[in-house]
Order: sequence, then structure tokens, then C-alpha cells
Amino acid sequence: MSGKGILTREDKVEELENLLRSGLVREGSQAYALLEYLGRRAIEERREPVKEYAIGIEALGKPADYDPRIDPTVRVEIGRLRARLQNHYREGAVRKVHLEIAKGSYAAEFVANGHASRAGEPASAPARHRRLWLAGALLVTAAAGVAVLLAVVSRSDLTPALAWFWAPHLRGGLPTLLVYGAPLFVKVDGAYFRDPHVNSPAEVTEGSRLNRVLEALKPSEQRPVYHFTGFGEAEAIFRITRLMASVGARIDIRRSNDVSWDELKREHVILLGGSKFNPQITDLPYRFKFESVSRRIVNRRPAPGEITEYVTRSATPHGPITQEYALISVYPGLGLGRRFMVLDSSSSEGTGMAAEFLTREDTVRGLREKLDCGPTQAFQVVVTGRLKDGILIVADYVAHAVL
Repeated sequence: MSGKGILTREDKVEELENLLRSGLVREGSQAYALLEYLGRRAIEERREPVKEYAIGIEALGKPADYDPRIDPTVRVEIGRLRARLQNHYREGAVRKVHLEIAKGSYAAEFVANGHASRAGEPASAPARHRRLWLAGALLVTAAAGVAVLLAVVSRSDLTPALAWFWAPHLRGGLPTLLVYGAPLFVKVDGAYFRDPHVNSPAEVTEGSRLNRVLEALKPSEQRPVYHFTGFGEAEAIFRITRLMASVGARIDIRRSNDVSWDELKREHVILLGGSKFNPQITDLPYRFKFESVSRRIVNRRPAPGEITEYVTRSATPHGPITQEYALISVYPGLGLGRRFMVLDSSSSEGTGMAAEFLTREDTVRGLREKLDCGPTQAFQVVVTGRLKDGILIVADYVAHAVL
């Protein structure tokens, strides 16, 4: 606490986390989602009025045709949450900071010493308006370790379709773990070599192409490195991070060979790239209909009349890709109340295409119209795109399956 009646962002974040851990609301419940949503808005000091419809869609995952005049869920849940907060502080929760929801209001507000936080000095205006520029760091080689990107950007509401799809990642304090595939290179006396069919030192077996190169060079020193990633993965990191940062969501970025199963269980997860670079995919406990394999998406359980596979097209057998397919898979997360997503393709171009599809209002709006389920249910979507000189011209929906 920086002074009497003045709240810092850290004060507010700490109190929200205390409330979420206190058992005041059950994790995974509508009340929990509502508390996270309203608490985050209060932390961000969002000035625009919060609408009942927006709360229903963004916090509680209501469908697009949700009508607050018919469905009173938001009003009921806010009334219950208001009463729980009042009882929580009245019955012995001695805190320097309170979170309150005024009667007749849909907005929450942090209060210090009986005064609204806005009564004192406002939170740092420059901090609210700084932009977090990511492109330079993300479009170069990916560094090892964790990059924790906190949203210190200009606040802006997502469009309705994007808010609908990304709502599970934007609610509350849970960060999203964005995992990118890092291909294996072997550094040999200062030069780097890569075999696209090999992605771990154990696969450099006798007779493999990479092993033949190493035998021919007879280097004095060689070691595996995972310092690089594809342009499509870098573009996907940029697009997803920019979208989530624009509304203040937290995102952690990790290399696939550095992430643990415990981390995959604790947070929302987005895996970028196929199983070659993200070996965790093959061990996921999910049932699927579509599968990404070498240069194609295969329909493992085709219904009568369905296409059985979607094949990558190139101008020549080893030439540039002219049409690519990607698979977007969305599952319940490994931990309660989490979401697990995989953007899978045979190529780096396909991974970037999937991320562009999911971060554009028009393509997500079209997907929303086709899906017969909510964004928190399990489903898979096949998308395609035409490319010219490695540049995506247009991305489009192909098929989907609710799992």
C-alpha cells in the first residue's frame, strides 16, 4: 500500500488473488469466473460501463443469442457475489483492501480504508498507456527460458467474435502458457546443420542423413541447440500475444523442450506446431477425429460423404507450398477450469495460418456461426490457406468436429 487511500496495481492484484484462493467461490463455478472477470476489470480501471450482455458472453460463456431480458443469470450471480463479498469482510476477513460491488451496479471496485481507490491519486497514467512492442523480440531467434509478458498496453475491447472465442483465456488471473516448437540444430565447429526428419539427439542414428554429414566433417566439437523457431511460429506468438495483451491478459512463452507436465497442468495452454516439435501432443489424454500427419490432415472417423484427408500442395515435390492445411484442436485443460489448444500443421506456414485465422474477427465470426458448441467445449477445426512465395493470401474454414 503506497499511502492512505491510495491503491497500487499490486495491492489490487494481491487482494483478487486472496479472494480467489479463499474458498469464497468454488473454482470452476460461474461465481468464480464472474469474480475473476469483474476483479480484472477493476484492476485495469476500465472506464467504460460494463454491460450485462458483455458479462454474460465474456465471463460466463453465454451463446451469441443470449438475451439478458430472458436469462437473468448475470443479475442473479452478481447479487450473490455482492452478498458473499460483504459477508466475507464482515465476518472477520481483515484486509487493507476490499473489493465491492455497489448495489444496482455491474462493476466491481477496490476500496482502501473506506475510500474508493479513485478518490486518491490515480494509478500511473503512463503505465496504462505504454505500448508493449513485441515484434522485434519475437521475430528473431527464440531465446531459452521464460518470457512473462504482462499487459501494459492501451486497453481495448475485443470484437464480439474474438471475445467469444478467447474468453476462457481472458478471464481472471490465470496466465496462458504459449509453447512453441523449437527444431533441433547441431552446431558443428561454428556452423549449424538441420535435418527436418530429426528433432532430438537420440534420432541422430547411424545411417541418418545428419549422422552422415557429421561423419564426413569429423568436427572437433558438436552440440545440439534449440535456439531457433520457424517464422510461422514467431508470427503466431506475435499475433496471439498482441491480442491477449490488448485486454490485459497474462501470457508466458516457453520452448517445447523446456516445459514440464506440471506447467501444462497449471495454466491454460496453447501449443504451436506439430508433434515433431511438441512431443507432448502424442501423450495427451484426448480423443480426436482429425490428425495432422506428414503433409496432410487425416479424418480418422469419416462419416459417409466426408473427405478422408486434406493434402498439402506444392508447385514441385520439394518446392514452395501453394496450399496448406492446419488443424486447430481445443480441449478442456489438464487442470480444472483450464483450456488446452493445439495449432498443428506440417509446416511453419500452416502454424502461422492457424494463428491468423483465430485472431481475425471475420474468420472467427464465420467459425462461430458454424460451430454447434460453445468455446469451452472440445472441438477440432480444419482450416486452409493459399500461399504465394510463402506469404498467406487468404485463410478459410474447411471442416470441424465437436468431440
